[in-house]
Amino acid sequence: MIITTLQQLVPRRHLRQYEALAIAEKQAQRLRVHLAVTTPAITDQQLRSLPGVLIEEVGKLGVSGATRQVGDLWIILANADEAAVRRRFTIAHEIKHILDDQAVSHLRQTEGGSSEPTWLTERVCDYFAACLLMPRIWVKRAWTTDTQNEVMLAKMFNVSLDSIRIRLQQIGLIDRPERCHGYTRDVIPLPNRTAAA
Repeated sequence: MIITTLQQLVPRRHLRQYEALAIAEKQAQRLRVHLAVTTPAITDQQLRSLPGVLIEEVGKLGVSGATRQVGDLWIILANADEAAVRRRFTIAHEIKHILDDQAVSHLRQTEGGSSEPTWLTERVCDYFAACLLMPRIWVKRAWTTDTQNEVMLAKMFNVSLDSIRIRLQQIGLIDRPERCHGYTRDVIPLPNRTAAA
């Protein structure tokens, strides 16, 4: 089963963050191959065709998504009150939780034996989702040959504008926004400085 195959890519030892991210990207690539995705965007049908996984959309869930196992079946709950692109990202994120189920204690354990904060596990799941929905090779190809318009790229990959921007930053195709400023030069022009000023 593909889930078992992808779970086996995670070594049963402490992983540094860069190792966990690299494994997440490899898992996403292999899952796309298994699902026969040959286009930039994975379809909803392909995303929902993972054997052993049932995806349900539930209103008033209270969170974006959740995962639970019932016997041999994994159930992913996605918040039906959120936008379709958000639900797609949530489903991809929750798939990573399934893939890490057997190794979660190893993924969280540090060299000193203490546990990593939950936000680190969530970050790896978000990275997997980004890799699954917006693979590096497809994003780079689109950026260099088709368009550098973020709105068009978001449509091409069927993701939110925020998601494509973050992915472009992860890949290094655009700079991260400055943390100290609430705006960029593109939004509010900075005044020209002259010698008289």
